[in-house]
Amino acid sequence: MGKIRFALAIATSVLTSGTLVQEARAAQTRSVQFFGLWQGGEFTNDQTHQFSHCGAWASYKSGITMHVSVNRGYGWTLGFANPAWNLNPGANFPLVITFDGAAPWTGTATAALSNFATIPMQPDSTLVGLFRSARLMGIKVGNQTFGFALDGTSRLMVGLSRCVAAALAVERGEPPPVFADAPPPVTPVRSATPAQEYRTAELELEMAATRIATNLLLQAKLPNARLLSGTETPAGLKGRGAVWTSDNGLGAVELLPASTGKDPQQVASNMLSGDASQCKGDFASSRSSDLVDGKIVTKANSLCTDSSGARTIRYFILQADPSGYVVYALTGPNAGNSGASSGSASTTPPMRDADFQTAAVKAAFIPK
Repeated sequence: MGKIRFALAIATSVLTSGTLVQEARAAQTRSVQFFGLWQGGEFTNDQTHQFSHCGAWASYKSGITMHVSVNRGYGWTLGFANPAWNLNPGANFPLVITFDGAAPWTGTATAALSNFATIPMQPDSTLVGLFRSARLMGIKVGNQTFGFALDGTSRLMVGLSRCVAAALAVERGEPPPVFADAPPPVTPVRSATPAQEYRTAELELEMAATRIATNLLLQAKLPNARLLSGTETPAGLKGRGAVWTSDNGLGAVELLPASTGKDPQQVASNMLSGDASQCKGDFASSRSSDLVDGKIVTKANSLCTDSSGARTIRYFILQADPSGYVVYALTGPNAGNSGASSGSASTTPPMRDADFQTAAVKAAFIPK
């Protein structure tokens, strides 16, 4: 096995309910292709030669490999490996996990190896339920935030449970169970299809937007701010990346590819054109640029006035590295208008452009 897979074999064998109890190596006896990009296998204990666990892993562009395993007692463990880490084995450290921008889950991770950390998941815990149903997961440890696309975790967890059931049946000398909805056996496919690769890339962009939005809310200190889940997001902001709400109104941050425009000014023009086409009344717009902490921030403001009232959207666009754009959009009664009053009855003062831009630049380019 490779180093990371070998780490998984050791770490999931020595952890029981998050505590290091003994060191017992495990060997992979059978490869299993789970849903999508998840690969894994069945493992036995090298010392007892008894079935140990079923595990699966998926690699991310960040260099982190996520592991999910379930042992013979149906105990679940979530693990993360990175060859660049230098952890103190046995050390515990607190973390905060968010799923789809909802209320955070707080817990503790254990460094099983110098480059491998694990989080136990009780079968009936909130964490298992959130992990199974979410599309995006963010983990904050200290000053670092890591993002993960959770494409197909519900099917993965079913597959891992069935893997354990089959292994235990064989151990007892019984035929493996037959599941009514199981697909016919096929030759394992080790490479992702273009559709899977596109979906994974799409989710990773959305997760990156969630990371930036989380950083922004910390930097800007917006009053009563929180990220919105997919079901809470207003129809007009769906598909615009990560969305938040605060006493200042709604906001969103979206990552756009380089093909969106030749420069931030053209991206801004495209945004304004789109708003103009959807406005059924009087429309006005403006565009300008500021230099903030060595980064050029292109600003665009659109105002639509029709029978339902006046609606303002303010955009702040940054050139991302190495290509593409970070686009912030603010809307609502206090979306921000260079410190002037918006005319809203809200007692919360609007956020000045200068303050928001400083927070936006820091959030977009803070170390991952």
